[in-house]
Amino acid sequence: MNDKTKKLISENPTILATSQNNIPNIAVATDVTVLDDGTILIAHNEMRQTIENIKSNVKIALLILDKNYAGVRIFGKAHYYTEGRYFDLVNKLYKNATTDPLGAILITVDRIMEIK
Repeated sequence: MNDKTKKLISENPTILATSQNNIPNIAVATDVTVLDDGTILIAHNEMRQTIENIKSNVKIALLILDKNYAGVRIFGKAHYYTEGRYFDLVNKLYKNATTDPLGAILITVDRIMEIK
């Protein structure tokens, strides 16, 4: 993941797309951190359906756009944590930001596609 993509993620809301039993779902996240070139951490605050979908289907897509609608699509696998290292990290980063995190979504990036 290049620096331009990291900056885009840090400055814009992230749209998450998941599915369960062939029923799609979208959600928006603002508490998003790039941990390294292949890993993204998202605080779970209110995305109940997204979490249920991740528990049964780890495949996820993210969409991040700037104000000119340029951005990236990110495809990967998501795992959900309610304790341990990643849960502790989202609580450290985002506790009392909007609401206290209920969990952590860790995304392993498989592919990034630029949108121009």
